[in-house]
Amino acid sequence: MKMLFKAVCAASVALGAVSAMPMAAQAQVVKGIGVADQRLAVFNSSAFQNARTQRPTTYKPQIDQANTFRQQVAAQLQPMVDKVNADAKAAKPDENSLRQQVAQIQGIEAQA
Repeated sequence: MKMLFKAVCAASVALGAVSAMPMAAQAQVVKGIGVADQRLAVFNSSAFQNARTQRPTTYKPQIDQANTFRQQVAAQLQPMVDKVNADAKAAKPDENSLRQQVAQIQGIEAQA
């Protein structure tokens, strides 16, 4: 038991000494070992760049469909948003009515 206690004490003293050293002193430079940013390496690869330029052409029908749908939803919601803004600027706005209108707008956005 005494040996175990001495080993634990020695280890804690050694750890305390290491943790007291500045970080620069703890870090060791090893020649031949490098660090790479994988995300940057993938982003700069020619395969990624080619895919990025081909994506708008390859998926043009889907992109056009999504843009058309987004414009339709915006056209549907704009009059509702304008009405809520106008009602909110009234002298005494009806809070319950405003909440219902906003909930309706949020519901349509969630479904879209």
